[in-house]
Amino acid sequence: MREAAGGPNLLVDANPNLPRRGVYHQIDAFMLDEIVEAARMRDLHLQLCVTMRDLYMQALRDPESAEYDEAIRDAQNLLRYFVARWGYSTSIAAWEYFNEIDPGKPTDRFYRELGEYLERIDPYGHPRTTSTWSSSHRDWRHGQLDMAEAHFYLRPSSLKKTPDVVAAVLDQARDLREHSPGRPMLLAEFGLADEKWGLSPRMKEDQRLEHFHNALWASSLSGLSGTAMFWWWEQLDRRDAYHHYRPLADFLKTVPFGAAGLEAEQVETRGPRKILAVGLKGPQSAHYWFYDRDHSWERGASQDSETTAAGVVLPITGLAAGNYTVEWWDTWNGRVVRTEDVTLSGEGAELTAPNFSRDIACRVVSRGTR
Repeated sequence: MREAAGGPNLLVDANPNLPRRGVYHQIDAFMLDEIVEAARMRDLHLQLCVTMRDLYMQALRDPESAEYDEAIRDAQNLLRYFVARWGYSTSIAAWEYFNEIDPGKPTDRFYRELGEYLERIDPYGHPRTTSTWSSSHRDWRHGQLDMAEAHFYLRPSSLKKTPDVVAAVLDQARDLREHSPGRPMLLAEFGLADEKWGLSPRMKEDQRLEHFHNALWASSLSGLSGTAMFWWWEQLDRRDAYHHYRPLADFLKTVPFGAAGLEAEQVETRGPRKILAVGLKGPQSAHYWFYDRDHSWERGASQDSETTAAGVVLPITGLAAGNYTVEWWDTWNGRVVRTEDVTLSGEGAELTAPNFSRDIACRVVSRGTR
């Protein structure tokens, strides 16, 4: 947190060189009071990162050591303070132990004892999570962690293996689903980075913020519990990128998240172009986002180009037989461009998309459930 016109960091605890744990700065705590209250007024829900990793990481080298024991006690005291001061608020969604701790540290005991402690002192049972600087399947399966989260940045070296933002999002979602089945899953940091993890100059080249748009749509229909969360938020704020969320929010209103039988799937469409359909499908509804991989921004397609994809056919199976309404959505403007009624048999059907440029979405909903 910095003053609006710049200047020093306002948070004393943001200094990684603090020599000790156990001192709670009341000015910092007051600022967090104000953030929690602002979230309440705006119906927002926060995941609070509780501990500073650089004050704990060296102490977590040996689970049998005295300093490991002391780190657990200090973290328990800090958690007790967080629960007492902010645990009352319905704007607190989850406690996060660390932001990007070393995944190689033996933290199993640390998370187990903190989790057991929270079960005793947190009357509201907030979910518990943590994050590491590279994926930790061990943490995603830990019995005292309730949510799994990954951080991933698409760097120039990554693009040699992962062709674009959409492929990166789907790879991360697949990994999370495989190693943390049944848990909420978040892609909690994401973005374009250079090889040293700094802001990529390519972000400035993306005038339409197409990579941002595509990552939002792909992640929301990938089986994750939320959209990809962009680290370069100040860049998005400066470019007033918030309008990208409204079309997606409107489209997602009818998705029965949490319903039994809703599963993520990727479908290769048929037609003259290589179009990928990413979606969530349940017994009586399906929701898809179509992405033209051959004309993506990352592959050098001009953003002034409006190359049209025509004759894109989606084979759809697995829905209960019956009468359905299909809506085709303009994902940039958040409006329905075509509506049609179809009857599905047990053998499925084929849906032909309207002509579109770059991407389009559709939802197929039983007329008995609308």
